Amino acid sequence: MLTTKERFEGVQARILAAAKECGRSPMDVDLVAVSKFKTVDEILVLHGLGHKIFGENYVDELVEKAKALAHTSIHWAFIGQLQSNKIAKMVPWVHEIQTLILERHAERISKCLEEQNRDHFPVYVQVNLDPLDPRQGLRADEALAFSKKILSQYPRLSLQGIMSIPTESVSEAASRPGHVPELFLELAEFAKKIGHGKLSLGMSQDLEAAVAAGSTCIRVGTAIFGERIRNS
Repeated sequence: MLTTKERFEGVQARILAAAKECGRSPMDVDLVAVSKFKTVDEILVLHGLGHKIFGENYVDELVEKAKALAHTSIHWAFIGQLQSNKIAKMVPWVHEIQTLILERHAERISKCLEEQNRDHFPVYVQVNLDPLDPRQGLRADEALAFSKKILSQYPRLSLQGIMSIPTESVSEAASRPGHVPELFLELAEFAKKIGHGKLSLGMSQDLEAAVAAGSTCIRVGTAIFGERIRNS
């Protein structure tokens, strides 16, 4: 069985190889280690290897871990579905939010930031350009209109770009060597129209295709930590 160090180095090598293949610098691709259901000790192992960006899907879990690891330099990214009643609890502990789709959530986040005297808070708009995918995410026209509101009405938010979670079938297709789905390319082009033009796309099985398409942020859990086992 591989150690966390070996898995982490394997992911780094995959990003390096994928970036080299398409003429990009691996330094242009951020790696978010998705630590959902992983323990504080497991996170500390990876942090001890020099990694700082960790992603969580659930507010209560993120806050609990952030409090326990407040002495570290960890940068917490929220990558789960936002809930209005959890935003005030989360904002003091999180460093960026990648799943923004509602103006009322932008307003609440901005209000919390104002209370804490914080500015330049990174956010991504979650986008879904797949017409066959019923899951959460804004259509292109909705995302463009929403991004304009963020830029004009919520100056404390720093709009980075878009985040997307393709369907399992698209992700499986993207995992084939040398194959970059058209959807990945469409997302990369669309990201250029939003904020700073960044794209959060790519997970354990399809990160090579995401890098080839132009993703600037890869979200990897299983390939680093191993299979997740939810605590009962």
